[in-house]
Amino acid sequence: QDGAYWVPLLGTYAGMSREEACGLELIDVEIEAKTPYILVQANMTKSKDGETPAGLKRASRRRALPLHPQLLRLGFAEYVTAIAKEGWGMLFPELYGKIDKQGAYVRWKKPGGPMFYASAWRYMIDAAHAVVPLPKTSGGKHADFHSQRTFHYSAMAAEGVSEALLARHAGHRPRTTGGQNYNRRALALG
Repeated sequence: QDGAYWVPLLGTYAGMSREEACGLELIDVEIEAKTPYILVQANMTKSKDGETPAGLKRASRRRALPLHPQLLRLGFAEYVTAIAKEGWGMLFPELYGKIDKQGAYVRWKKPGGPMFYASAWRYMIDAAHAVVPLPKTSGGKHADFHSQRTFHYSAMAAEGVSEALLARHAGHRPRTTGGQNYNRRALALG
């Protein structure tokens, strides 16, 4: 298992964006807590200059997300342990570079989310669309990775989760983005 397996599941079960999920580091995952969680924060994996932690779209995106029991049942804790034993700091090193012939880690030119999209997601979404046509927005755009955030948000809203808690969970500013752009219960849930 690698990012191709876990990133879509993190999008579905934690409501993470593609870049948030692809850029996770081991220190961002706490499995041993009473309620296991992922900390979405700036880190060096997502750094643009190799010196300053990066990766938060805005300050409200820094948050702790509980790990859904399904992720744990599928073996996420074991994956985290295996990556740690291999000596990686990042959770999905294959999305950021490769080991060259001299044994050095060489970073991709377009790491993280773009690498995930190019190597895995576009094939997954095409295969899914071939089996069951994906819904379209009123503008004609097909469902994409970010649609999982919309679905996650809508599913929580349908269960009566308050708008304030939804905003904190999604990393939105209160009473703005979420209610206007993410709560699509009729489209996402029928």
